[in-house]
Amino acid sequence: MTEEATPSEPPPLTLESVQAKFDAWRQRPGTRRPFPDSFWLDVIALQHHYKLSKILTTLKISRAQLASKEQKLTGKTKLAKKTKTPGKEFIEADFSTIHVDTRPDFAELCWPNVLSIELTRPDGTVLKVNELSSQAVDELITRFIV
Repeated sequence: MTEEATPSEPPPLTLESVQAKFDAWRQRPGTRRPFPDSFWLDVIALQHHYKLSKILTTLKISRAQLASKEQKLTGKTKLAKKTKTPGKEFIEADFSTIHVDTRPDFAELCWPNVLSIELTRPDGTVLKVNELSSQAVDELITRFIV
């Protein structure tokens, strides 16, 4: 009795096997040509099992190269990371409680009495203010950052 041939499963795709393909392609003599589409399909498949940064560094390819090939081969475009939109609410600062010393000290003599500032919070909110005293700027920074 002969054993029937059973289709065997292809070996699992590993980062090392894809790296070997890329390295062999790079070492071929002659002019450098773009990697075959089958290589890029392997890279796309690897993303389900490996971190993208690990794939890119191991295969010595850029994120832009991969994104371009992935869009061409699969039609998918990766969405950019969502960022929070800056808040549009008005933040009121009460400067009436600020004590203003009328005696000029050394710092006041060296710096102008009126300042212009631009503050940006990590969420992208930008605040631009012109013509404030240094004490008002200190208070504004404290209230804006918190």
